[in-house]
Amino acid sequence: VWLGHILAAGLQPDQVSYNTLMKAEIACGRLAGLQEHLSAMQLQGLKPTVLTYGTVVSAYADAGDVDAAQSWYDKALKEKKVNVNLLSSMMKAYVKVGNLKAAERCMQEAQEEGIEPNHVVYTSMINAYAQRGDVESAGAWFRLAKQQRQVRLNLWSYNAMIKACAKAGDSQRAQAWFDMALSDGQRPDVVTYTLMISAYAKVGRVGEARRWLERLENSGVQPNVVSYTEAIKAGAQSMTSKAPGLREYQLFSRMLEQGIWPTVARSREN
Repeated sequence: VWLGHILAAGLQPDQVSYNTLMKAEIACGRLAGLQEHLSAMQLQGLKPTVLTYGTVVSAYADAGDVDAAQSWYDKALKEKKVNVNLLSSMMKAYVKVGNLKAAERCMQEAQEEGIEPNHVVYTSMINAYAQRGDVESAGAWFRLAKQQRQVRLNLWSYNAMIKACAKAGDSQRAQAWFDMALSDGQRPDVVTYTLMISAYAKVGRVGEARRWLERLENSGVQPNVVSYTEAIKAGAQSMTSKAPGLREYQLFSRMLEQGIWPTVARSREN
C-alpha cells in the first residue's frame, strides 16, 4: 500500500524506503510482504544493503526458517555485506532450532572473512549450551570469550553459566560462578539470585535455597514472584506429602507483604 502511494506521488523509492517498508511488514508478521518488497527492490536494480540483509535474515531467523535465513546470509557473505549483527542473527536461527554445531560453523566462516564476534555472539552460545545443562561446553565458550580483547562479557554471561550449573544439579559450581561474577565486578540482579535459589532447590538443599532468598532480600535487589516460588517449591518438594508446610506459608506471606502477587501459572505450580 505504502509503496503504491510512493510511486503514485511520482517518487522513486530507494534502499532506505524499501528497508523501512520491509521492517513494517515484519512488524505485522507478513513475511510474504517482505518478499514482495525484496522482489520490487531488485526489479528496480537496487542492491540490498547490509541493513537489508540484516532485516531479512533476522526475520527468517525469528520465524524459525533456517533455510531461508541461510540462503540470504550466503548472498550477503558473497557480496561482502556481512557484519557482526548479521552474523548474530544467523547464529540465532541455528540456536533456535538446536543446531549448535551449525552456529559454530557459521561463526568460524565469519571469522575467516575478518568478522570478529562480539559479546552478544558469545553469550548466545554460552546460553545455548546452558539451556541444555552442558556446563563444560558453556564454560568453554565463556573462557574463549574472555580471551578475546574486543569482548566484554556482561552479567548475562555469568547468569547463563549459573543457569547451566543449576540445570546440571551442580550447586557448588553455581556458587563458584556467582563468586566469580562478584570478583569480576559484576553486580548480581534478581535473575542471578533466583538462579542460585533454584540451583540449591533442585538438589534438595532447602536451607541453602531459603538462605539465598534471604540474601536476595537483604541485597537491595527487589525479589520477584519466581524468586519466592523457587524457595517455596524447594520446601514443598522436600516434604513427604509434597504439600506446603509452615515455612512455605511464611514465605508466601512474606512475598505478599512485599507487594508481590503470584501469577495464575505460578499458583498452579504450587
